[in-house]
Amino acid sequence: MPVTNDIVIEVYKNFLNREPESPDILKAHAERANSAIELIQTVIASDEFRRSAQVAQVTKEYGQPLPAIEVDVSEIVLHQLMERVRREWKTLGENDPYWSVLTNEAYRHSKMTDQVRDEFLATGNDAAELIDRFEARAQTKLGRGTCFELGCGVGRVTYYLSKKFAKVIAADISPGNIELCKRNLESLGVTNVEYLLVTELADYQSIEPYDFLYSIIVLQHNTPPVQKFIIDNLAKKIRPGGGCFFQTPAWLPSYSFSVAQHLTTEEKGFEMHAIPMPTVLRVLHSQGIRTLDISPDHWTGLAGSYTYFGDKPLLGAT
Repeated sequence: MPVTNDIVIEVYKNFLNREPESPDILKAHAERANSAIELIQTVIASDEFRRSAQVAQVTKEYGQPLPAIEVDVSEIVLHQLMERVRREWKTLGENDPYWSVLTNEAYRHSKMTDQVRDEFLATGNDAAELIDRFEARAQTKLGRGTCFELGCGVGRVTYYLSKKFAKVIAADISPGNIELCKRNLESLGVTNVEYLLVTELADYQSIEPYDFLYSIIVLQHNTPPVQKFIIDNLAKKIRPGGGCFFQTPAWLPSYSFSVAQHLTTEEKGFEMHAIPMPTVLRVLHSQGIRTLDISPDHWTGLAGSYTYFGDKPLLGAT
């Protein structure tokens, strides 16, 4: 069936809640699309539709009771959950390290070339620049001593963090990622990065104090109890006068978490989890972190992900 002007208008009304913005756009869609299905696929792939879907989801969730997300478990269970994450990311780091950081088919191991690798690493600049933007929003400036980066991956953001801080501790749960990160940064002449493999709960507890915590698209791959443990222990290590910038979902559409159910399901290799915002805020407060900004973000591609920015005031400061 040919795509008529009337079909274009109906698709716009049903999926974007409006009519086409101009006769030229209407005509272009009618001529370009081979079928109504193809037109619908084009519309739902648009940024406008994704934004409207996000708003609709946020509106639906606004003020609703928190979903059932289990965050408190025994130490034995916590070790089991951590071990599952370690196994999954050991495999991902060995088989598809670049794709596991940014899930774009162009970054598959089978397609990786020097040029693609360089393009991939260049995407880390904007992520690192967010520190400056959030400082400007909060009208503050935090120390630039040692930055602890949780989930360095293959060094995509680490490279740019090394330009902002005197020293970066690049930590990851995947040996393969750590090795690639080191190789990539050494090839770029970076000399102020220390590499740290964190595979056990004790590894987080033995980390030396630092000035700034940075982490994006990392915590979300850990179960809620593990996230709570990591945030608690890493916030504890921030020196007075330092701060943090990290992202994790507070909720996800239709998401809940039961430890018993999780440990009896098959390992997926790439999991997405949320931790309730009140839990995160209580943990940060208990470690002396003052929350300066909480902003919804785009990192998961879904509604419910937030970026937390805060500082740990100097002793005696208000």
